[in-house]
Amino acid sequence: MNLFGKIFMACLAAAIWASPGISEVMNPLTFKVAEGTPVLTLTFAEGEIRVAEGAQTIQRIPCDEDAVRMAEEMSMEFVSLMDMDFDGFLDLQIPESLGSINVYYACYLWNPEKNLFEKNEALGEVTSPQFHEDTKEIFSFCRGSATDNVETLYAWGEGRLALLWRKTQIYDEDLGRFVLTEERLQDDGTLETESERSFSEEELELYLQGGTGLLEGNRRRMEEASEEILGSKISGDPVYHGESLTENKGVTAWLAELENGEMICFEVAYDGSMLYLNKGGDQGIYRIHFGETISLGERVF
Repeated sequence: MNLFGKIFMACLAAAIWASPGISEVMNPLTFKVAEGTPVLTLTFAEGEIRVAEGAQTIQRIPCDEDAVRMAEEMSMEFVSLMDMDFDGFLDLQIPESLGSINVYYACYLWNPEKNLFEKNEALGEVTSPQFHEDTKEIFSFCRGSATDNVETLYAWGEGRLALLWRKTQIYDEDLGRFVLTEERLQDDGTLETESERSFSEEELELYLQGGTGLLEGNRRRMEEASEEILGSKISGDPVYHGESLTENKGVTAWLAELENGEMICFEVAYDGSMLYLNKGGDQGIYRIHFGETISLGERVF
């Protein structure tokens, strides 16, 4: 199975199984929002969830009967109790839009001053949220297609949901490569791009497995060129340095430290057809020729 297929199947499984357990939605649910609070009971009937304290109904929450039916078909918990804003009180999470991969919820947060659940519209726009109590953060993964997706990280601040980080993956048809962009929230409240780089399908698979995205064949050519041309071996792993055009070819640049202490920069063509040595500044960029011997060719820039 290729990378597209692996990603699609993994995300489909995650959307189904990451949802809280299995339940019978018609059964009454009895709970406390926190220790020392009254016992509440939830029941579902006639398109609404009724919240009762003892014999008294204190709140009616509308819900979509189609969503109820789909939740049952997918063996999903229809009403989930969890602390979604990390304030120590249980809140209500109700499936509202169930796609084959992406899931959206109606999220009702407990207001201890009013003793009622209040719908939070911002949280309802977060796709398939995962709540991390240890870090007080909320992670989201949204699938756009077999090749495109967005990962986001949120946190609460002054009662509002703030986007901390976003990673966007798209497939660029013109490049024939995947482009990953990472943005992070700055002190001034804006999102700033931290990195943007592109990958072939094979490079992306290596990167998602925790590697650098540098193919073994390209690394081996760098090591051979370093020894033959520069007279020193590479120490450690080359580090991604950026992307540019060389001889009208898209290239990725990699910094490598040599055992003799020098730093060098190699450029690898996107299609792997060419390796260059970038000497930096006014010293220029040179082709590296591989044959019976490895040699530094003509200057190309």
